[in-house]
Amino acid sequence: MVWYIIKRIILVILALFVIMTTVFILTRVSMLQIWSLPHPVSEDFKIAWNDYKIYLDNIVSRWDWGEDKYYTPIWDLVLEKAKVSLKYNVIAFVFYFFGGVSLGVVAAYYKNKTADYLISLFSMLFNSIPGFVLIFFLILLFGYHLKWFPPQEPFQNASLYRKFLGFFIPVLALSLGPMGKIAQTVRGEILDSMQSPQYLLLRAKGLTKKQAFIRHGIKDSMVVMLPEIVPLFVYVINMSFVIEYTYNINGLANLFFNALISFGGANNSIYVNTQIAVPVAVLLVGVIMIFSLISDVTLAFVDPRIAIRSKKSKKI
Repeated sequence: MVWYIIKRIILVILALFVIMTTVFILTRVSMLQIWSLPHPVSEDFKIAWNDYKIYLDNIVSRWDWGEDKYYTPIWDLVLEKAKVSLKYNVIAFVFYFFGGVSLGVVAAYYKNKTADYLISLFSMLFNSIPGFVLIFFLILLFGYHLKWFPPQEPFQNASLYRKFLGFFIPVLALSLGPMGKIAQTVRGEILDSMQSPQYLLLRAKGLTKKQAFIRHGIKDSMVVMLPEIVPLFVYVINMSFVIEYTYNINGLANLFFNALISFGGANNSIYVNTQIAVPVAVLLVGVIMIFSLISDVTLAFVDPRIAIRSKKSKKI
């Protein structure tokens, strides 16, 4: 286990280095090609490579990722915005994971009954509506028509209660689709396990339906569900960029879009701010890879039959 985790951490560091190098050089070359006088691409790569060596040296020696036009350290700025974005994503993750598992368990336990039909209807409905479309409906309905929740992120000087209400619309937009997906997956896996010989053997040994359902069905569904969480989490993070921008959340999305587009009325143009794009890419990829590692380790603890192997460690 220890060697496996160390190996994965080293791979994460190498992957982040590759991402940082690729994003820096490609964005730098593309901007040189667009905004400089026409000249060979090979010269732009040489310029970008020399700039990258200086950039990397500043990071390694002084942890200096550069400064914005207001002399604010770039890494501090990105980290501040990331805390806002991750706050919404973490709350949404807790909501759609535990909510989806609970709905899936209820639907499987009450198979072909009213609860099962309602949960299946919920899953089909919200699986077919992307979150970046759903948020417009939630803003119009709950923000402007019913006026239950703020139609955009509350200002910094808003009351604590209004800030609390400001979580509902974006979290719902991020959560409803993934929750339906998890509910469908958990329901299907539990029903499959309940028809397996192992389940029938447990019933023959004297376990009640409820006992066998909890000890066998739910556990087996988690073994299948945990690997699906990582791509679902990545999907939600990608979708959150549009949702943040729509709900006017002052997080990574606004920072990133402003670093990509130079707004000028009718003359908007693409202008990639490499100093913003690189740390945002590194941070997002790092979060996703660490989350993937946590998911793999958790899976091994949920089902001891699964062994995580490495060259220096035969199994967990």
